[in-house]
Amino acid sequence: VSYLNVGFKKELNHKGHWFYIPEQKYMVYRLGSFSNIYPQLAPKGKSSAYIEFTHQENSCDIDKFKYESIKLLLDMQLIDSKKDIDFILMAMQC
Repeated sequence: VSYLNVGFKKELNHKGHWFYIPEQKYMVYRLGSFSNIYPQLAPKGKSSAYIEFTHQENSCDIDKFKYESIKLLLDMQLIDSKKDIDFILMAMQC
């Protein structure tokens, strides 16, 4: 398992705490928002999330993880644009 921490310039478009992603078209299997659970974990008006990946292939392509994360965030309509992202950091590497 590898995961990314993501900081957003605004609050997410959904107040859910975590989401399991069962669809095969996404590499991500779970996404959660610490700041939706406890708002003080992000600056006022901003938010945070973690995005988790399993390694079904022996691959550790961080750029691909970031690309897939942004695609998922947009598809789920949690953000309106890539510009809503402040940063994406690899938290646990494969």
